[in-house]
Amino acid sequence: FTLLRQLRPSVLHTSNFACAEYAAPAWLAGVPVRVHAEHGRDASDPQGLNPKHNFLRRALVPFIDRYVPVSHDLHRWLTDVVRIPAAKSELIMNGVDTVRFAPNLPAAATPWAGEDVFVIGTVGRLQDVKDQASLIEAFALLRARGANARARLAVVGDGPLRDKLPQKARELGVQDLVWFPGARNDIPELMRAFDVFALSSIAEGTPVTLLEAMACGLPVVATKVGGIPEVVQDGVNGALVPAGNPPALAAALEAYVADHARVSEHGSAARLHIERHYSVAAMVGAYTALYDRLSNTKTNPRGITEPCAE
Repeated sequence: FTLLRQLRPSVLHTSNFACAEYAAPAWLAGVPVRVHAEHGRDASDPQGLNPKHNFLRRALVPFIDRYVPVSHDLHRWLTDVVRIPAAKSELIMNGVDTVRFAPNLPAAATPWAGEDVFVIGTVGRLQDVKDQASLIEAFALLRARGANARARLAVVGDGPLRDKLPQKARELGVQDLVWFPGARNDIPELMRAFDVFALSSIAEGTPVTLLEAMACGLPVVATKVGGIPEVVQDGVNGALVPAGNPPALAAALEAYVADHARVSEHGSAARLHIERHYSVAAMVGAYTALYDRLSNTKTNPRGITEPCAE
């Protein structure tokens, strides 16, 4: 509150449940516009059904001018489950830097540099909601079929499962074929070393790593959850599989390992889809227009005393 009074910002923009509560002190501090973005449900509540959390979300409605879900799935959840007034919810898709995340640029070195391998890669926090365990199981199933000897798996990221996931790879006998490089700051270069991107989450909003991988020209094999089906077009730029189903995930990955033309065709389609629908410029333009529109509705932009009601 004190900091907000000192800074006197024109807009407060918060993201996700843990930060939503700042809208109330921002109103008290006289911040004229308060925007709250929902990028996904909580990792501890992947379906977004926690009654206490949703009660608190509703309690903050008078202090938030606009909720911004990043997928149609999250928009439906906010209006139908949380019961946020539809007039206060405005969809703005995530955007990705298509210059930095692009194909045909230098790639990072992997443990298999120079070898004739097919690299399946994933990037994300190592936690239960991302379900990398199912991806490792799927990879083991894939490798068990003799025709997939070229396949390798890169699991990039850090988190609470950083010890358990390598142990799972050992239990399945694929520890020498799975790379756990930890958290990295060269994600674009790493993605360019992949042949296909995999995402095995049990819940998602619109994953930025998914957009980044597609911008790098990678076909995607992902679970059919959250906003993922809004981005991945099954059979066009990737494949969709049920969550928590390693055999289905393995079968979808095998279709790419066995078909270079399919990898190239779907990868090019993925890049084009991101360029057309998920650019940073489009996202920034949408947020800027929203801030301007909300600011213009306030009669006293730096000294409002009532929360915005619509």
